[in-house]
Amino acid sequence: MAASPHDPFFDPESPVFRAHEGGKLGVHATQPLRGREDLALLYTPGVAEVSLAIAADPSLSTRYTARGNTVAVISDGTAVLGLGDIGPLGAVPVMEGKAVLFKHCADSDAVPVVMETGTVEELVDAIARIAPSFGGINLEDISAPRCFDIEEQLKERLDIPVFHDDQHGTAIVVLAGLLNGVRVLGRTLPDLRVVVSGAGAAGVAVTRLLQRAGVRDVVVCDSRGIIEPSRQDLTGHKARLATSSGTKDGYVVSQLEVWVKNSAHNTNKNDVSVFINKSKKAAFKTTDNLRSDGAKATFSPNLRVFPGDKLKMRTAFDIRNASDPTKSCTIQL
Repeated sequence: MAASPHDPFFDPESPVFRAHEGGKLGVHATQPLRGREDLALLYTPGVAEVSLAIAADPSLSTRYTARGNTVAVISDGTAVLGLGDIGPLGAVPVMEGKAVLFKHCADSDAVPVVMETGTVEELVDAIARIAPSFGGINLEDISAPRCFDIEEQLKERLDIPVFHDDQHGTAIVVLAGLLNGVRVLGRTLPDLRVVVSGAGAAGVAVTRLLQRAGVRDVVVCDSRGIIEPSRQDLTGHKARLATSSGTKDGYVVSQLEVWVKNSAHNTNKNDVSVFINKSKKAAFKTTDNLRSDGAKATFSPNLRVFPGDKLKMRTAFDIRNASDPTKSCTIQL
């Protein structure tokens, strides 16, 4: 199990530790158990009728069990917030917090599931084996590039929504911020020049969503520079990204209009910063959902996108339940 790269601070008397003592989650029954009649309905012998009906028609499980409104919040602890690889147990408080947000923001029940890290195939197989208990899978804080393959393989293998918060949640809030900014300033997405700093899970998803939304001029950078086809060190998701973002020779900071900073260098990895070049008259103004200090707007997806990203899973559940429960609903960027 990985050791924390940070010096631990432990004060059991602090408000933070007191709030976490005993965990942040519990289990409650949705039906009363007042006596033998209730017991006969909720458990044996009455439950056998429901079990046989579901065995004959598995789609009934989303209506007659908690599965249809329950999300698995899954992590192996390899990329937790700005803390890095702190292992599965270190990730538990964060996954519990996400489960609380699912309940508060989207009225969906969520169960934290942490796993010892392994190969992509091992994690995919383990998650797929527990998937029948859940109506959706929310992947959290799994290191790149493994997270991309895990998500894609689970989508192919499962018939329930698979959501990767580090990708989808961050991309949603960046696009929302840019849409608000261009609306206020009378600009359009296609005429923006955008640089995305960081090519991990968040950076890749942000780039894909901005391109699908209409941004044509996007440059992605990692710690070694611009990601473009002439680089010989690119593999996997970065190689694919190079073909879509293209080469921008001589692209300097003074020419760009939007800088989306997803990298961990000199910033909390859990924060996303959007810097707007004032000289291009694209500075964000203060809006209801962006804190702005002139040319710089900094926001945390965990604070700003809620409840939007949690409602995305809620929407997937509702679409399935309202139409044909046998049909899957895929979350795509």
